[in-house]
Amino acid sequence: MADGASLVRNAEKPVTCFMEGFKKYQEIHGHSFPVNSKPEFWTQFKKFLRKQPKNETEDKLDRNDYRNQLGWTDTPKGVEQELLFATISVKTPLIDTMSGSERLLHYEGWKTFLENHAAKAPAGAKNSFVANESW
Repeated sequence: MADGASLVRNAEKPVTCFMEGFKKYQEIHGHSFPVNSKPEFWTQFKKFLRKQPKNETEDKLDRNDYRNQLGWTDTPKGVEQELLFATISVKTPLIDTMSGSERLLHYEGWKTFLENHAAKAPAGAKNSFVANESW
């Protein structure tokens, strides 16, 4: 693990989290994290995704990775597009030679994790699911 914001998937491409990047952006600009209100969050989050780096510290926030993790409406509603989905990617200990029963244990663990997440999540974030090419 490189730091709190990334896991190493392979030597060339780490797995990054857009929320960790946003947190760093907020800290760099002297803004609070977590953000105080939903409108303030969306204002700051959209600035973060669109902003061009001003200095070396900001330049380390790879916004292209974050943009690929987020899906937006094609047609703007009102003034701005709306967020449709957010994805995260994690490294797991699954390997191709595992038996079906071993893979099932991993799947059930992730399913339980998501059920616990859904129980605490706001209405718009209760429909998460887990996908893996090994299942």
